[in-house]
Amino acid sequence: MTASTLSRIAVVGGGQVALLAATALARALPNAQITLVRTTLSPAALADLSPGALPVLRRLHQRIGIDEAMLLHRAGATHRLATSFNGWRPDGGQFLIGYGAADDGAESWTGKALNDAGATPHAGPAAALAAEGKFALPEDTPGSPLADLDYALRFDPAAHANLLAGLARHLNVTLLASPTLTASRDDTGRISRLTLADGTPLTADLYIDCTGPERMLHDGEEWQDWSAMLPVNRVAWPDRPLPPSISPRDEVQALDRGYRIVAPSRDRTHVFACWSSSSTALPDAETARHMLEIPAGPIAALTPGRLASPWSDNSIAIGDAAAAFEPLQWLNLHLARHSILLMLDLLPGHGDGTAEAKEFNRRFALAADRVRDFVAAHHVGKHDMERSPQLARTLNDYARRGRLPPVEEDSIPRDMWVQLLSGLGIGPGLSARVRAIDPAVRAQNAHAAEQRIAAALAAGHPYSAALKHMLESP
Repeated sequence: MTASTLSRIAVVGGGQVALLAATALARALPNAQITLVRTTLSPAALADLSPGALPVLRRLHQRIGIDEAMLLHRAGATHRLATSFNGWRPDGGQFLIGYGAADDGAESWTGKALNDAGATPHAGPAAALAAEGKFALPEDTPGSPLADLDYALRFDPAAHANLLAGLARHLNVTLLASPTLTASRDDTGRISRLTLADGTPLTADLYIDCTGPERMLHDGEEWQDWSAMLPVNRVAWPDRPLPPSISPRDEVQALDRGYRIVAPSRDRTHVFACWSSSSTALPDAETARHMLEIPAGPIAALTPGRLASPWSDNSIAIGDAAAAFEPLQWLNLHLARHSILLMLDLLPGHGDGTAEAKEFNRRFALAADRVRDFVAAHHVGKHDMERSPQLARTLNDYARRGRLPPVEEDSIPRDMWVQLLSGLGIGPGLSARVRAIDPAVRAQNAHAAEQRIAAALAAGHPYSAALKHMLESP
């Protein structure tokens, strides 16, 4: 399999992950024949159910030809500046994690408590604006209080998928429907063809598995279990759409048995309940109803973990087919985006693709394990879970020295790590560099940070008004 032989690619999956992969491949390989087989969407494919991801998803949208205006007008998109974690700290308090730059936790830390809205003393402008229900677009002007602002977009997953399907047709992607399919393999274990539900055969040079936990093309392959590190193994959502609401922040509410995620949006409010189920727990349906506060719809059982080798022979697993974990901060879709871009970077240019597959698996493992550690860090102090050596080092370095160790393929911005750990009451310790700064200068830095946030708040507008203006703009 070489770049010259990648003339036929089959993408399999029923949601937005498969469509993102197919359109990205169509853009990258305009002369290739891309076929998307739309299978039944798995109820446990959380990347396909995610109403957003981190801000970097906007870059993939731009790369495939979808701009923000299209998402606003055709996918019900809204802006998210931050996520509020309520009752999450060991003391029952709350904190916000905003997007964009936040001030260095160690250098500007003055020992102040969290404010009423849950913003740390060194939180960036995104968290501050979200706490006040305000919004402003980033500015490129140096010195502007909005220069370091960033935001993510929420959208309705079904509307997002419809938008991507239209783009896929425009890019000459062949769309087929098959609820299920079977994969035939040759003597070496490579996929030789797919057989659709109606008996239609389909052959390709490369197969992309976006079928969620069913892993139709990777069933039975080695799975690395994360259950000892991540507590959540059940996710549920309501049995009917909830009324829409407008806000620039998501809410994560800690509950006795788990937590509830609320993501306001224009067309509906997305709500997920997440918990750990055991043999002594209440029945899942009763637990879900109690946590959602209304009757539950689907209840997905998770086995947190990842494939050891998502690129196997001539097939690549992406999304929940490659890694499964709870939907905190919508990192499921974020990791799928990371995998798609990694795949595009490593499409083989010569040879049989063995070297590229090995490198993809190495880098995916690093990225997925670091996302797992970030999710696991949310539970520090709440659950007695096993910690990976890398997470243990991260917690220790930040608590003792106010720094984060460099980690290859860490797709989580440092500013989000700082806000999470500080919000949980971990550190920050003082490094030798910070200790050398005169306390008066540190106080000045903290004051300057507060002034920048005050200026950002003054420049912001109530989000409902800002969104109305953007929707009405030509």
